[in-house]
Amino acid sequence: YERTLRYLLSLCPRVILALSTPITVPGRQDTLDSLNEVVVRRNEIVRGLAERYQLPLNDLYTPMLGHPEYRSGDGYHYLDAGREAQAALVAGKIAETINAE
Repeated sequence: YERTLRYLLSLCPRVILALSTPITVPGRQDTLDSLNEVVVRRNEIVRGLAERYQLPLNDLYTPMLGHPEYRSGDGYHYLDAGREAQAALVAGKIAETINAE
């Protein structure tokens, strides 16, 4: 991940890192799957890289918790409402980053 990040930064100094969304048990959109532990560990790596490289970080994980109505039944994907909420987060982070420059 870090090697890829360094490569991207060599091409474009404006990079926003994002945390992955939670994984839930298929058919139980309100219950985190045991695989979610992998997401949490990877997100911690991304947090560390954002800090190390002083890059903006878009937390897509936390806002998706507690919103089973956003999730499809497969544990990974989102319904339109969830995708719209994520799109708003992404657009907001981009605007915030541009306005901070």
